[in-house]
Amino acid sequence: MKNCTHFIQLLSDEPQGIKLAAKQLEAAKANNLTILQWRSPEINMKNVQDPELKTLLDGHNVRAMNIEEFKLLIRQRITEKPAPEKPVHQFVFLNASEEDHRLARNVGNIIKQLGLAWRLRQDEGSTMEIRYRIESNIKDCNGFLVFYGQVGHKWVEQQFVVYQRVRRKPMPQAVGLYEGPPEKKVVPEIAVSGVTILDCTRGIDEIQLRDFLKPLLEVV
Repeated sequence: MKNCTHFIQLLSDEPQGIKLAAKQLEAAKANNLTILQWRSPEINMKNVQDPELKTLLDGHNVRAMNIEEFKLLIRQRITEKPAPEKPVHQFVFLNASEEDHRLARNVGNIIKQLGLAWRLRQDEGSTMEIRYRIESNIKDCNGFLVFYGQVGHKWVEQQFVVYQRVRRKPMPQAVGLYEGPPEKKVVPEIAVSGVTILDCTRGIDEIQLRDFLKPLLEVV
């Protein structure tokens, strides 16, 4: 691995070989390699009983997608030029409730790999402090992404109401709704135009995320 730059790992829901796969992954991390792992989107994580296997399949570097799309992603990652450094003030605001913080952090790690900064909503402190932080992030961000995973649809709708009330020009280059697992949920009513829906209910889709962030990635 010392002569490699990327580590590609294909995973299944079979428990055989789990310890070897985990050991290979640790070696890749120790050598600071770019890690890309794949699992079939047809794997139902609820049916995975082995805790070690579940942790491996649910890692933030794991992509649940069609194998052909994964091959395309590998090609893009290996041939892409390093992303130019962005000014500190340019960032994507990840507006996620406590229930969806883990999902948002996993997405944030990918955003960081793409060369962009990100901030995660924090609901700590007094009501006034929380409100101030949220409104400041909405006013200053270059990208705005609301997460709809475990949280209810009413919470999601309220975030866009706040966004519409607070944000002034210039508008963010990317505004979106990230739909994470579970798959079947109430469709929220969004009173904001130009919102991109990222359907990632079956797992993080890096290609879809990259397309959403393209306006920010093109900024030199």
